[in-house]
Amino acid sequence: MPFRSARHAAGAALAALRDGGLTQSLNPKAWLVALSGIGLFVLPQADARAALGLFCAVSLLACGLGVGCWALAGRLLARALAQPARQRWFNRAMGALLALSVASMLG
Repeated sequence: MPFRSARHAAGAALAALRDGGLTQSLNPKAWLVALSGIGLFVLPQADARAALGLFCAVSLLACGLGVGCWALAGRLLARALAQPARQRWFNRAMGALLALSVASMLG
C-alpha cells in the first residue's frame, strides 16, 4: 500500500502543477509583458529564433528569482508571525499603513 499512496501523492502534485499552469495562463499582466517583450526585443532582431530563446531564458531567470524571493519572504514571515500576539501587531501595522496610503491619495 505505501506504493499506492506515493503514486497518489505524485498524481495529486502533477494535478496541482497543471491547475497552477492553467490558472497562470489567464494572467493578463503576464500576457502583456510577454507580448510587449517579444515586440520590443525579439521581432526587430535579424535572428528572431535565437532572440526568442534568449528572451525566454532571461524571462525565466527573472521570474524564478522574483518568485523565489517572495517564497523566501513568505516563509520568513510565517515563522515570525507564528505567535498570535505578533500576528495582531502585524495586522494592526499593515492596517495603519493601508489607512495612511489611502489618506495620502485622498489628501
